[in-house]
Parts: sequence; structure tokens; C-alpha cells
Amino acid sequence: MPRLPLTSFLLPLALLAGCATASGGGRVLVPGVPATMSVGDTVALPDASTLTYVGVTSDSRCPPNVQCIQAGSAVLAFRHGGHEFTLETGKSTTTDLGAWRLTLVSLDFSEPPKATVRIDAAR
Repeated sequence: MPRLPLTSFLLPLALLAGCATASGGGRVLVPGVPATMSVGDTVALPDASTLTYVGVTSDSRCPPNVQCIQAGSAVLAFRHGGHEFTLETGKSTTTDLGAWRLTLVSLDFSEPPKATVRIDAAR
């Protein structure tokens, strides 16, 4: 069986490592594909800008298995480049980030809550 030189394996690994380092912690959001973020996570958008999930600034949501009069809402803080903005569950769940539209898909009840987001091309 022919043997391949070690460099044929190392070069692709080095290229992948370079991409991960340059792309905001190694994760790149793929348009149309939901991604879950933990507080403090930074991901890259396809245009090489970065998005950081800063955290939940207020949360009045009704917990699971509890009967509430109102569902409540949560306000999430994000940072895109140097600009900070918020999204609110059930009310203001989308914002445009240049060529991309960010949508808050869901927010779980873990502590701290994880946010599931999706990007699509802005219209």
C-alpha cells in the first residue's frame, strides 16, 4: 500500500486551524441554519463580522410547568462589531446586521439561558 507524505495531512489541518482562529471563536453562522449560543459566545457571520451574545438583561417569562396569567418576555443583549442591541422574545425578535437579518428563534430556561438564533439574507 502506498504511503502518503505526512505533509499531505498537515496542510489541510493547518488551513482549518487558520479558518477557526479568524472566525470569531471558530464558529461561523450558516444562513438559514439555527445555532445555539451560550452567554459570552462570539460567532462569525459570513461577511467576517462577529456577533456576541452578551446575556439576558431582564426575564419575566413564565417558567415551564407553572400556570401564569401572562407568558412574559425576556430581553437579550447582543453586540455586532461595536454596536450593542437587544432582542425581545415574543415582540422584537429580528434585526438587520448589514447584509444579514438576525432572528431570535428561541430562548431556553437553563441558567443562564441559551439563545437559538438564525441569520438570513436581509431583504
